[in-house]
Amino acid sequence: MPVLANQRHEKFAQLLAEGRSASEAYVLAGYRANRHNAARLKSFETIRARVLEIQGAGAKSAEITVASLLDELEHARQRADSLGQLSASVRAISEKARLAGLMVERQEIAVELLDDLLRLGEELLQRFLRRSVAHATLRWPDAIT
Repeated sequence: MPVLANQRHEKFAQLLAEGRSASEAYVLAGYRANRHNAARLKSFETIRARVLEIQGAGAKSAEITVASLLDELEHARQRADSLGQLSASVRAISEKARLAGLMVERQEIAVELLDDLLRLGEELLQRFLRRSVAHATLRWPDAIT
């Protein structure tokens, strides 16, 4: 499907393809804010088809980019092998696996809250005991008499 003849419709479709909400895309395309009209325009067959076309083109170009990067890494690996540079070859293999999604880098974030929680718990317990003892001391003589 070619570019839409109505420039505002085309802009609206492009903004929807970017992931904007219908209301936001409607205003950014040059219309006055109106959620009902934005939803109605989004339902037009020409708009829906154009959004799918734009999204499909984006996905295809991303696919080509990943494929071309994999090809380049394979070329680099073969060159490293021919030069006897095994570490460079292994690195290229590793990068290809990561790019293809076969290897996932894991990061661990250690948060040391246990000591802080224990300290806070001790402080709260001490405050509670001080208040309880003070309160009991004030009431204790009354209870005896």
